[in-house]
Amino acid sequence: MGKLRLKPLGFKFRRQHPINLFILDFYCHKIKLSIEIDGGYHLTKEQQTKDKERTKIINELGIREIRTTNKDVKDNIEKVMSKIHKELSNCSV
Repeated sequence: MGKLRLKPLGFKFRRQHPINLFILDFYCHKIKLSIEIDGGYHLTKEQQTKDKERTKIINELGIREIRTTNKDVKDNIEKVMSKIHKELSNCSV
């Protein structure tokens, strides 16, 4: 997601950042925010169960998470960026 390279609202995101046993798609250390972009396999019941457990563990580490889909990134990037900007504007640093 190239738009995160522009440092939305001044926040730097790292790609493929390791946390615990997981690799976060995008992560901003300063505000402890993860952005996960889910492909089609995330639609399976088994994967959704794994994703919920993963999110629970990530949240327990004090990291908030935004989830979106590959389809939204491809077809509606402005909606995705709006969601991210909304979350970033709620952060107090």
